[in-house]
Amino acid sequence: MILILLICINSCATKIPKEKNYFKLSVVPISQEEFVLFKKPKASQANDFYKYDARKLRKYGIDELLIVHVQYGLMVNYYGMIETGKYGNCLITTQIVNLDDNTIIYENRTHKPVLIQGKWKTPPTYNNLKNAIDESIELTLEEEKIKLNL
Repeated sequence: MILILLICINSCATKIPKEKNYFKLSVVPISQEEFVLFKKPKASQANDFYKYDARKLRKYGIDELLIVHVQYGLMVNYYGMIETGKYGNCLITTQIVNLDDNTIIYENRTHKPVLIQGKWKTPPTYNNLKNAIDESIELTLEEEKIKLNL
């Protein structure tokens, strides 16, 4: 079972005002089997659809669905076979899906790597690596807040 946090947006999500009661926050338990792959309608002019059919979420009063994927960890850069640096890394991919037709109306990637200061391999706590990853997460979140007008 997947626990999904649903946010109901009453108009275009790319211009989010800071008014009260603009969002309806709901937590809905949904099984993974309920999400089937989406098949693009042949008559549709739209090109970008969410890969799973999320339209059934409309029954919860949801107009648009905000999907956030977060990846973080160690990133090692190479030029050929030569290592050029180790970084704490965070990547946030954000999509807003219109539940009327399952189209993606907003999509963005935010990536803020932070160079690790000192040696990264310092067991047992790996403080330098942890600090770089934490800083990368903070920078990426701040950038994402700016992009979403939050």
